[in-house]
Amino acid sequence: MNAAVAMSHCNVCWEPLQGQANIAACGHLFCDSHAETALDAAEGCPLCGGQMSHTTLKVVPVEPADSALESALLGLNPDAIAQAAHKAVEWWGKQTELTYQEFMRRASASHAQREQRYKAKLAEVHDAYKKASPQSEAQREATQR
Repeated sequence: MNAAVAMSHCNVCWEPLQGQANIAACGHLFCDSHAETALDAAEGCPLCGGQMSHTTLKVVPVEPADSALESALLGLNPDAIAQAAHKAVEWWGKQTELTYQEFMRRASASHAQREQRYKAKLAEVHDAYKKASPQSEAQREATQR
């Protein structure tokens, strides 16, 4: 498996991409299902609103053969190769950032749910304590007077 592509996930559903990926002109990555949905809606990229059409969407293999990668660069001058490498690394950085943002969003949502459960349990315990201790509080008030 090509290590550079192993982390590829659809930027909508975050499922791992298998077989092929769809790359919009804006750089967002989609599974076949979400690419088709976006193209059918004709509203552009579902993430940034950038232009997205059948002509601008690139379909690429998720695990390109090493020979395909090498042959893509054959015959290019070093400046063109460096420019292509720069764009590829820049794109990879943006994809990695999106992946981490999604990870943090999910972690934050999980934390918020856990916090709500703890608050609900605390309120339940507090209510039970208040119901169980009215006599105790009345006795304390009487002894303090």
